[in-house]
Amino acid sequence: MQRTKITGLLALVIGAFGCVAGCVADVLQPSEAPIAHEVYPIACTDAFRYAARALKTNGYKLTDAGRGPTGGFVAGEKGSTASREGATSSRLDVQCTGGGVSVTPSGGGKWADDGLRFSFHQIAQQGDKIWPPPTALRVNAELIKGPEATVEFSVNPSSAGLSAVRVTIINGGDRHVRIDPAKMLAHGAGGSGNTAPIAADRARSQLAGDPEIGTKVIAPALLRKGDAAKGFVFYPGGDYRSMTITIVDEETGEGDEFDFEFPS
Repeated sequence: MQRTKITGLLALVIGAFGCVAGCVADVLQPSEAPIAHEVYPIACTDAFRYAARALKTNGYKLTDAGRGPTGGFVAGEKGSTASREGATSSRLDVQCTGGGVSVTPSGGGKWADDGLRFSFHQIAQQGDKIWPPPTALRVNAELIKGPEATVEFSVNPSSAGLSAVRVTIINGGDRHVRIDPAKMLAHGAGGSGNTAPIAADRARSQLAGDPEIGTKVIAPALLRKGDAAKGFVFYPGGDYRSMTITIVDEETGEGDEFDFEFPS
């Protein structure tokens, strides 16, 4: 059995397993301003995720989010009030209509706002496609809480007594591998405890107020080369600090363990 340890910082960096925002340019030139009026043919739920990703790509930590049937916002902050430059707060407002989605950045000044707008544009154009495709097995896990939970769910899992972890597994290698949520164990402080996820049906029941919860729970799967599995595992509400995911080689039956540490 092999074990791979991935720290919380690295997990954040590879959260999308590549240069998801197309390696966002630092400055948006005024000549590129027409994207300010762009309407994107994407789902409103995707728009919130992409707005959060645009903020994080630009170095922001999410601080707040709000969702409604016709839109909402995602806000973040970077820097520190103790630093010479001070802290910068920005937000992306999301407007959803039958014709698509538009976004409006604000709060950070012209260059920060234009940078966020350009980042969102690139992310929305690329969607969730990974380029270049991975050439080995890639595994990532991220604890979803606070504003990030509002971005991902119309019903916050914490209000239902649950903790959520987003898991993404891409099989870029030649082996066939099998995944099973029951082999995704969460740990408390110091690696204590081995908490298994709750059953998928129970998670869907407790989060029934989210109309898309049926498609969000990750399921057992056999992944051949090029296959991917993305979704959430849910645990009883708690203070989880790390996680171990075991993935089994279909041919040999041997398991590889991947360890993740969650940022506090």
